[in-house]
Amino acid sequence: MIRPALAWQPRAASKAYSDIRYEFAEGIASIVINRPDRRNAFRPETVGQLIDATHQAQFDPQVGVIILSGAGHEAFCSGGDQTVRGDYGGCAVGGRNGAARPRRAGRRTVTRHLTAQHSARLRSGYRSRRGGG
Repeated sequence: MIRPALAWQPRAASKAYSDIRYEFAEGIASIVINRPDRRNAFRPETVGQLIDATHQAQFDPQVGVIILSGAGHEAFCSGGDQTVRGDYGGCAVGGRNGAARPRRAGRRTVTRHLTAQHSARLRSGYRSRRGGG
């Protein structure tokens, strides 16, 4: 039996999001990186918004599953947006380690997870502990 498509509803966020969409339907939170014009490349604002949305979903008793995806059909996420780099080659926001702080916080956000992937992936330059790329 084929079920009808979910009626996704925008979820009230703790703050306005410019780089992501946070939607909810039937116990599922959908967090979409919404920068298809940049192939969903993340910048410090994107990372902060992802952390905020995953925290919000993690502690919402109505949410049982979180789906993370990218808008458009070209890429889930092409990595860091190189247009925000400073003169020394690092992130211009937050000093040399400014980009790493939110990334470390993001790793601690969701403690239980299930993943399914359709293609090759890049994970912040780190290899998966379970043999992935």
